[in-house]
Amino acid sequence: MSAENTSNKQTVDRDRDADNGSSPIEIHYDEWDEVLGRLDSLEAFKEHVVRPMREDLKEAYDVIEQKQARIDDLESRFDSLESRVSELDARTNMLQVIEQADSIEPKQRSTVLIQHLKRAAEKKGQDGGRKRAAINRDDAEKILHHPDVHRTTIYSDMERAQDLVGDKDVLVYKTSDGKGRRLIMNLDAGSLPTSLTERTVDGFTRSE
Repeated sequence: MSAENTSNKQTVDRDRDADNGSSPIEIHYDEWDEVLGRLDSLEAFKEHVVRPMREDLKEAYDVIEQKQARIDDLESRFDSLESRVSELDARTNMLQVIEQADSIEPKQRSTVLIQHLKRAAEKKGQDGGRKRAAINRDDAEKILHHPDVHRTTIYSDMERAQDLVGDKDVLVYKTSDGKGRRLIMNLDAGSLPTSLTERTVDGFTRSE
């Protein structure tokens, strides 16, 4: 390299990490303006582009969090409304049962009482007790879902149940035993007629 060229330029050596064994980087003083200009451009890019982007992202995240909180609140309200609708559906179904019960034929009402007593008596037998069960007028009213039916109608249903079974040892309607009017079933004394313990569902016979 000539002495003239040496006088026109000086170098600043930066040693790289000794481990990588690379050669020093030479930057001429007449190239500093370009380097500094690039640094200024990077600072300007960071200031005018990167920083606003970060602020925009932060605002976007805040909006997303607010939207998510709103969604969670709406989902909670929806679940509450869905639960309320289910409760109203259940009440509606109960009212329909009550309304339909008014149109059930007398024999069907008595059969319902018989089947209820049968299940109760059998459960007592399974629990190791005597296969007996009894209901009074209030019990029969609840079983038939007749909260506003006349009292005499329930008594007629209970008496008719006794007549349908035809065996007072198995099912008897007592009116004067000191405990009020009751319908008493004793499956230890015999069995019920098949016609009262089975019903047809979709063409198939099902035992009650």
